[in-house]
Amino acid sequence: MYSAAQLSRPSARRDHYLIEINEIQAATGEALDFGISPSVLPALTEQIEIYEDNVLRKCKALLVSKQTSARYDFLVNQINQQTLKSFLESDASFRRIQETAPTLYFKLVRLINEFEKFVVETSAIWDGTADELTRTVRDKLTQRIVRDLSPLLDETNASQISRHMVARWLAICELDYD
Repeated sequence: MYSAAQLSRPSARRDHYLIEINEIQAATGEALDFGISPSVLPALTEQIEIYEDNVLRKCKALLVSKQTSARYDFLVNQINQQTLKSFLESDASFRRIQETAPTLYFKLVRLINEFEKFVVETSAIWDGTADELTRTVRDKLTQRIVRDLSPLLDETNASQISRHMVARWLAICELDYD
């Protein structure tokens, strides 16, 4: 039997009821979760300026095909501002999901944590343009969210989450073009 102190720890409570949780999930047609890693997004540890520099460098790479355009600087600034805004909104957005729908949040973060491995690997071997890589990652993440978490999340929600995650990955260099 577990003591009150042991059961107050989330991992102990979950482990204690793991068989029952899996039986309920199986009975309702949900996929079982055998994940070992915690369902949390990694904390951001760098100074904001480092993330801003990463985003600006990558926005320039995204627009390299328009480098000779008279509007190049304007476009870089526009994409940079949108990406930074999405990046800065991402933590608050995920916090809202966590507070209002904790079960969905843990499923979503589990999906994102696993998808991030695809992002890192694909970034390392990609031989297309930065824009093609970014679109591929964003579109595949949106599709995966809709496929795995529908009807809890629709395509609009999935698109917003993907935009936030791509901005985050650009800022923290999980999605890189070098």
